[in-house]
Amino acid sequence: MTGQGLRQRIFAHIVTVGFGLSNDWQDQMNDGPSPSGSMLEQIWRITMNTMILKLAGAAAALSAAATLAAAPAQAAGDKEKCYGVSLKAKNDCAAGPGTSCAGTSTVDYQGNAWKYVAAGTCEKMGGSLAAKKGNAKPVPMKG
Repeated sequence: MTGQGLRQRIFAHIVTVGFGLSNDWQDQMNDGPSPSGSMLEQIWRITMNTMILKLAGAAAALSAAATLAAAPAQAAGDKEKCYGVSLKAKNDCAAGPGTSCAGTSTVDYQGNAWKYVAAGTCEKMGGSLAAKKGNAKPVPMKG
């Protein structure tokens, strides 16, 4: 048997077993006895089991990533960004040029750094819904 014929037989085996067309690939080939059929079947099963495990792992990872990506959006729905209320290095994001994001405010009540607070409470606690200049301590609203 030539190398080309062997490759065709192996490919046919992969297709028939892989797609569930037949568990006995020798019946499909009608080309005489298979070369090391049981060894090829074992290799095929190990390969398929490994591939199935990898695909299942990838699917689980994608599902977890999608869940985590959706969590901040859901959290932001019942919260609002409140500028000027976070303590030094306790901001959730936005702390001006040269900062990367969360935890980068350099002073207490930094006006351009925000923190998530419950919706409707920012201005009551003396914060601002927009970035502001300075770092004056917030003064809560009365009443």
